[in-house]
Amino acid sequence: MENIYAAKITPKREISGNIIKFHAEIEFAEGYHITKSIEAPNDREYNPYDDAILLRAFSTVAILLKDGDKVYFDGVVSDGLLSTIRIANEYYHECYNGRGELYHLIDVIVKEEKPIKTTPLSKDAILAYSAGVDANYSLLTHKRGLCGARNVNIKTAVVLHNLEVMTSDEKFNNKQQICKNVLDHFGVEQVNITLTNEAQGYIRYMWNLCSALYLFANTGNYTTALIGSGGGTQQGLWFGSDENNCIFTNVFASKALQVREDATNTSRTKKCKLLATEPIIMQNLITCFKPDFKEDLNCGYCGKCVETILNFWANGIYDLPTFPQLNKRKFLRKIKKRIMRSGTTDFVFYQDILNCALDSEKSKDWYKLVQKYVRKRRIKSLLDFYKIPFLYLIYRLKLLFSWTSKQRNKTHQQYFDWIQKIKDNNVNIEKSYDYYLGQRALIAQMKSEKEQALQNKESK
Repeated sequence: MENIYAAKITPKREISGNIIKFHAEIEFAEGYHITKSIEAPNDREYNPYDDAILLRAFSTVAILLKDGDKVYFDGVVSDGLLSTIRIANEYYHECYNGRGELYHLIDVIVKEEKPIKTTPLSKDAILAYSAGVDANYSLLTHKRGLCGARNVNIKTAVVLHNLEVMTSDEKFNNKQQICKNVLDHFGVEQVNITLTNEAQGYIRYMWNLCSALYLFANTGNYTTALIGSGGGTQQGLWFGSDENNCIFTNVFASKALQVREDATNTSRTKKCKLLATEPIIMQNLITCFKPDFKEDLNCGYCGKCVETILNFWANGIYDLPTFPQLNKRKFLRKIKKRIMRSGTTDFVFYQDILNCALDSEKSKDWYKLVQKYVRKRRIKSLLDFYKIPFLYLIYRLKLLFSWTSKQRNKTHQQYFDWIQKIKDNNVNIEKSYDYYLGQRALIAQMKSEKEQALQNKESK
């Protein structure tokens, strides 16, 4: 490998029985090797270029290398993918570097870049499917034709193994059967894809998800890939569902495949209201972080389960077949714990529940409890900022007793870590609360205008 490159990526394809494996062999300048793989059923045509393999490898090299490093990809990619990778690389470097994950700005040089096949525009789409709220909402709205000009024909759904949580093969087999129940009902083909040997992390999650979707690009069958989304981000921090601030903003779209987030401007509570009208989805809904795929598909007490149950309760829907019979006291304690320990993301979800709840639900104990702790969490976020002068005083006192440069550097680092933690946990709570109040004001204004229009009509 030439000295100018920090790493070299060699793409390989290997057929083993009814499985095709796409490998990315990564050789680093330091002399060590890593292999990243995607496994898919060998029963169809896949992307003739090495797009998916490059995306799969990039999720690793961007974490391990340094800013300014160059990577050589010894393969063929489709026209436009390199610019897509550079845009996504810059986006994640700016938004996520240092926020729990390291993400570096690196450059990729490829062996060959070829024009894509000329294919007519198609309404056929592929959907990333997890049997969760967002994926089911995308499936249901497009199948019912509720998306207007954005409506597509979801022809194939991709179910991924080891994307978010590493699970056993047995659990994944149970999950794919649950997914099959829903997808067969809607006449959607299911393709199960396995990602092997992967550490967890949000950035890697996004790159690996898109690498699986790019297996289907350039095949003449799909021009659109949909990913159900729970809301939007601004500079990597959640503070509301606004389609102008979504996770992708088309950063992964290329000439070969239009990757887009779906239904980013629809609240999770409203999504659950629509899902409740489709029995097959309600009987196979998975939202749990650690589902057991046995009698009850969801545990009922993890953060995701708590939020989803409250989404349904806000709509007056209490019959939830895939959730266990809840211990009321334990569940209410979980609500308190989730809200008081929430960062910006979860805080927005609970405000959405308050904002969208039916009037008939606002007198219920659970609603009052959510309302109470949302207020307390906001007060806590304000009080946290008043800790900063106190922490500065401690910092100055510790410096007085730091006799060596090593001790002083450690004190500096501790102080900056304290401040960063406070800002990361609380800086956007105020923004999200303002967003919530703005949404309530907007709804009240729309209701007022509607009532005024009706009165004017009656007077005429």
